[in-house]
Amino acid sequence: MYVFGHGIVRCTAYLSEGKIKNLGAYDASCALPDKWLVLPGFIDKHVHGIGGVDCMRDENALTVMSKFLAKEGVTRFLPTTMTAPKDDIIRALTRMGAEITYGNFDGAKPIGIHLEGPFIAPEKAGAQPVEDILSFSENTFSEMQAAACGAIKQVTYAPEKNPGMTSYLNKNGVVASVGHTTATAVEVLRAEKEGASSLTHVYNAMTGLSHRNCGTVGGAMLSDMYCELICDGKHVEKEAVRLLHKTSAGRICLISDATEATFLPDGEYHLGKNKIIVKDNLARLENGTIAGSVLKMNCAVKNYMDFCNLSLEEAVDAATIVPAKCLKIDDTCGSIEIGKYADFAVCDENLNVINTVREGTLIE
Repeated sequence: MYVFGHGIVRCTAYLSEGKIKNLGAYDASCALPDKWLVLPGFIDKHVHGIGGVDCMRDENALTVMSKFLAKEGVTRFLPTTMTAPKDDIIRALTRMGAEITYGNFDGAKPIGIHLEGPFIAPEKAGAQPVEDILSFSENTFSEMQAAACGAIKQVTYAPEKNPGMTSYLNKNGVVASVGHTTATAVEVLRAEKEGASSLTHVYNAMTGLSHRNCGTVGGAMLSDMYCELICDGKHVEKEAVRLLHKTSAGRICLISDATEATFLPDGEYHLGKNKIIVKDNLARLENGTIAGSVLKMNCAVKNYMDFCNLSLEEAVDAATIVPAKCLKIDDTCGSIEIGKYADFAVCDENLNVINTVREGTLIE
């Protein structure tokens, strides 16, 4: 078992009312097979869909996502929207907000919504439809948050296009995540001073690093902000992953950015209103632009460990305690410690998921 602060140890967790009551001496009578590992449940704060559903489009999408995400060891997640006509975003937020507020989830638990766009830079839209991008206004965001029953927990936005947005989000307790942006390094660091604490899928849909333009990527490396990373070896090459780790270890949040095609064969699917084509484990728009992923979180952890030659503990932290700190839920989630939720991913030595437990209950 990976016990935070102690590493991989042989011990027994005693549970009460869904939380860890005590961590005691190893009890061989209830031991798992020798090569099985009990890890904290993974937290995916950027996932659009999975298993044939898209959270922008489908009724009861979060219930389906909950069950599929548990198959990859995820116990908490943020369903993630994308830029779309305002009315479509409002409808999606209304549906998801009600589902989060009133739904019962047998798998991973949605802990809020990640609003990716529409307050982004057209020049770095990526797979987001440029025609639906909006400029920030307090009234527009308040309308969206009300539709979501207050569930919007993180927003991806371009600070250089939306003056005042960083401080507004910070004041209202929402994680401000810089992304889909042309921000310079200076603008990134200014946003950090104003309260931004995260960057969305670093390297992707932002200005790169060069010796005459440090760019958004350079700002990420110079900052103390949390850095989302799609670690599939396709969105970001191995050497770039290693570079980000060298500059930002302890701040990297592994994410999936997964689409409805995850767990399904190659073919044609959708991301929001866009058609995507999945081939060889990579999702693209018809024009060739990379659009989300089919990455699973346990695979992201394994890749991160292999690409950077990390210990298991350091790689697992990037999918557990680090995103928990970013989302300010680390008092109850993100590590195996007394008093926290009994959220576990039970894996073999290759990080294949065998079982997932949320709040002490085995997810079937």
